[in-house]
Amino acid sequence: MQISKKLPQFNLKTALFIVTSKKEALFFVANQGKLKKIRELQIEKPTYSDKEGYFETSGKGNAPKGQTFKSGATQKDKDRLMKKELIFKILKEMNRIKKNTHFDLVYLFSPDYMLGDLEPKLKKDESIKIHKRFEGNYIKSHPFELLKILNQNIEKKLKSKRGKPVTEEERKILDKSNLDNIYD
Repeated sequence: MQISKKLPQFNLKTALFIVTSKKEALFFVANQGKLKKIRELQIEKPTYSDKEGYFETSGKGNAPKGQTFKSGATQKDKDRLMKKELIFKILKEMNRIKKNTHFDLVYLFSPDYMLGDLEPKLKKDESIKIHKRFEGNYIKSHPFELLKILNQNIEKKLKSKRGKPVTEEERKILDKSNLDNIYD
């Protein structure tokens, strides 16, 4: 799809967008004013029977009859398993994408509970350079929303860097105008 002229066009570099949630991942490539979804991953939530692996320990002796000392379920944490499986699939998919698509920048949009495990594993690969990461669940967001978020971040960064007065004359003008930034 064609990117609006108001948003970053990626004319000089190719960007890969990785968008994740608890059980989904989307991959987009932006280059020459176009944005294309290249892959979508989804994992199934593991299902268990009602009391799979449930145990109780009770005893006799001085304890009242039928007293339970400990109980619980031995089933593994579903969220942890899903996260581990999704990260494995993302890393596997990244290997395929690297073979088929050239990209210079990687933008990662992921919830904080995924970033802690996913980002270090992506950084282990020398060819993957994460340019910027955004915390949050953006899986349902339109790709242009991701570009708007990126554009706001770029503008904010440029404004903070470029807006400081360099010369004495700029400083005097800024003092008279009562602005914080010479580009406001």
